[in-house]
Amino acid sequence: MLQWREQKSGVTICPVCRYEIVDLEYPDIKPEDFDGIKEKLLNYNNIHPERRIILWIDIGENEIPDGFFKKIKNIYKLIVEGANFSEAILDLEELIMLSFESLNRKLKFPSGDLGKLKNLKLLCLKGYKIETLPQSLVNLKNLEYLDLSYNCLETLPQSFVNLEKLKCLNIFKNCFVDPDRPFTPTYKSP
Repeated sequence: MLQWREQKSGVTICPVCRYEIVDLEYPDIKPEDFDGIKEKLLNYNNIHPERRIILWIDIGENEIPDGFFKKIKNIYKLIVEGANFSEAILDLEELIMLSFESLNRKLKFPSGDLGKLKNLKLLCLKGYKIETLPQSLVNLKNLEYLDLSYNCLETLPQSFVNLEKLKCLNIFKNCFVDPDRPFTPTYKSP
């Protein structure tokens, strides 16, 4: 049976944005559950358009189906427990915080442009054995906090300097070739 749980604390008011915020959790999702979840999110979106949703979903090894988040506009924060950074997440253009939570799995990135998440301020990719980052990560122009800790990165792309709003970059516990210089050196042709 599909679980839908609204936090017991009910609806809270964000002191910064003044929106009503509700936490919704879906543990242990199976592939056959996605249609029911989407229907409930759409209904919730229509009934309470003034509320911002903090959504936590445990997808395990499953992938969120394409188009899953189409027409769902009020997800403010998405916490994904699982190993797939699905293309469907790129439909959440209003998303501010995105966190993947699952240690010791390999994260699969979408092929699409991460820059579609134009409002994203916080991205947590902690503990996914990431060896290389997708180039489109630098298209997240509003990104302020990036957690890449506990991965297998040897270098960071020089293009990270283009993340002008980035205030905090957590690169703790990676495999940097030169820990004092985590960025890939740039060479100019003679």
